[in-house]
Amino acid sequence: MLLFVGLLSILGALGVNLAPVLATAGVTGLAISLGAQQIVRDVLNGFFILVEDQFAVGDEVTIDGVRGVVETVGMRITRVRDAEGRLITLANSSITRVTNHSRGRALLSLEVSIAAEYGLDAAREWLTRTCAAFMHPALQTPIEVRGPTTLETTRHTFQLRAHAAAGQLETLGDALREHLLTHAHADGVPLA
Repeated sequence: MLLFVGLLSILGALGVNLAPVLATAGVTGLAISLGAQQIVRDVLNGFFILVEDQFAVGDEVTIDGVRGVVETVGMRITRVRDAEGRLITLANSSITRVTNHSRGRALLSLEVSIAAEYGLDAAREWLTRTCAAFMHPALQTPIEVRGPTTLETTRHTFQLRAHAAAGQLETLGDALREHLLTHAHADGVPLA
């Protein structure tokens, strides 16, 4: 700052018109301050993201409509790799809504229908026994059998509910469906 004032004094003593120089300096200073304001917002938001542990590297997240796996979290930017392999860079100041799919637990809800000819009590007993025998590392609570959930005469529909590790819902659902199909075939239970 002192150098700038000294330079202006020398230019004024040499007879240079200082009005254009001061106008340019004012516009440049305004542009720099507006740019710095954005950087300060990026850094402040990045600081709170890190301190509050909203997400970390390796977490599967949806940030303002962008879903993927977090690759880097910095003070100014966050990088997310989406399912198509694209690396998306987000300024931390633009992050307003985060859904972290990797934390906590998720609720698995699955409907299973068994032909009515098998019998309501037999269907409920078979489902309860088969679900109790199901083991998976992502399963956090025993599977609850609810139902029948419909009033159909051709089939009995039950709802299976359990809590799973976050980010493992799809894997757990696939494994449970495979388990039920295998046991239904082996036990002669007519799924509908």
